[in-house]
Amino acid sequence: MQIKKFNAADINEALRLVKAEFGGEAVILSTRSIKGKGVEVTAAADRETGSGYGAGAYAHAALPDLKKASPSTKTIEPWNPRNLTKPETTQTRNSKIETRNAPPAPDLHRELKELKDLMGSLVSHGQQDEFFKENKRLSEVQNKLVSTGIDETLSYKMLQRLCEKLTSKEMEDMPGILRRLKQFIMRQVTVAEIVEDGHRPKVAIFVGPTGVGKTTTIAKLAAINAIKGKKKVALVTLDTYRIAAVEQLKVYARIIGIPVHVAGSLGDFAKTVAGVKGVDLVLVDTAGRGQRDRVHMEELRQIYKSGIPVETHLVISATAKEKDTMDIIRRYKGVKVDRLLFTKLDETSTYGGIFNALIASGKPVSYLTTGQSVPEDIEAATSERVADLILSGMRAEG
Repeated sequence: MQIKKFNAADINEALRLVKAEFGGEAVILSTRSIKGKGVEVTAAADRETGSGYGAGAYAHAALPDLKKASPSTKTIEPWNPRNLTKPETTQTRNSKIETRNAPPAPDLHRELKELKDLMGSLVSHGQQDEFFKENKRLSEVQNKLVSTGIDETLSYKMLQRLCEKLTSKEMEDMPGILRRLKQFIMRQVTVAEIVEDGHRPKVAIFVGPTGVGKTTTIAKLAAINAIKGKKKVALVTLDTYRIAAVEQLKVYARIIGIPVHVAGSLGDFAKTVAGVKGVDLVLVDTAGRGQRDRVHMEELRQIYKSGIPVETHLVISATAKEKDTMDIIRRYKGVKVDRLLFTKLDETSTYGGIFNALIASGKPVSYLTTGQSVPEDIEAATSERVADLILSGMRAEG
């Protein structure tokens, strides 16, 4: 399978380029407008026959008419949202392994717990006023942190801790304060991608409220693991409430050249997964339901009684209101959530809510998505990336 991007002045010219390159077997994966430069079309064609694992199955698939869509032109600078395609150096690879496997140091573990306990707690305005009266630079920083969506009490306590480590000279150096703040935030953020744990196949399930982009996210991860990672991947969907969701996943599966299985009910989950043979990774899509849907939450709990080891990613939109995000985390406590995954980073410019969610849940973050393009607009989360997002929101606020 070959995937290629085509840039042109307009959509018609781009489609002509696609046809000239791939002929009639091409499938349009995505289109997006590029300000001042026209459009970009991502297309695929089956040029790797004989792989023995579904190659060519996508050639007859038909995607929805993306030409009628109004793709977002918003980008996040200065980072490249296609981080997963970058070659890893030995240093970055080792740092990922260390972050993923090493438990937090005792002091850091205690610090995380203290910060978590502070979420939503009350601190007297007198205390804060006195602190910031003595530390005017930190008062500026706190205003910026709160403007990004970080909990007010949490930001105050973060800066209190930071103040203990700064000399009086350092307290007057704003760039220096921001560097130390970035390091502090990075210490609080743990990350963990989908990690093989000795079970075959590895089963990762994605849960969360409706409209957060679970199905598209799963398609991105399937493409990256199957095409770039050369793994054998299968999809399972439990979302039989929306026929369109099942069909969407089937289209992506045909394009990528991987199998998709439909479990008629949560009761069929174990049987369906057990029937998936010869693969390395199974990605499971679930129905999007409101976190207040008690029946749905109880149904999800049945998955963990099936005896099949699963890794659960709670998918949350970065655009969600702070109150709603906290409610989602609280309601999903009854489900064995292993990681948080944040979508729609391209639809907001403030990211403090991500930090609040990570502290409140005590869970690592696995992936971040930055748009609708499959498979490009997803990246493995890093603590530095999260810290940079928050600081970029502070800069955006002036």
